[in-house]
Amino acid sequence: MTEVQEQMREENGDSAEAIELRGRQVFQQGLARYRVGYVERAAELFGQAAGLLPDSDLPRLYEGRALADLGRFEEALAAAQRAAELSDTRAETWQLLAQLHAQLGNADAAASARARAAALPQQ
Repeated sequence: MTEVQEQMREENGDSAEAIELRGRQVFQQGLARYRVGYVERAAELFGQAAGLLPDSDLPRLYEGRALADLGRFEEALAAAQRAAELSDTRAETWQLLAQLHAQLGNADAAASARARAAALPQQ
């Protein structure tokens, strides 16, 4: 259980199911903000969703995208790497990692991530 989940359980008596539902709602709010250009707020919401859904790679993937859009490449890389740790079979994550490594001047890591993305089915 993450710190965020534990806090929700203590403060509200929330069940694991309620916490997961809240995480999904926060993630959907982040997607809605991201789609209309509120990227900073979207990044915050994706980070909150990641705390509520610690086993899900999607909040971290989208947090990485949003942070990259904001030019916060080191933070974006950390989020994308965490997404890859949670699910290493999503080509989209490896594509983002390749872009971020390239942006940060890590040519070898970018090439490796591109190769990994190419070897996976596109979703």
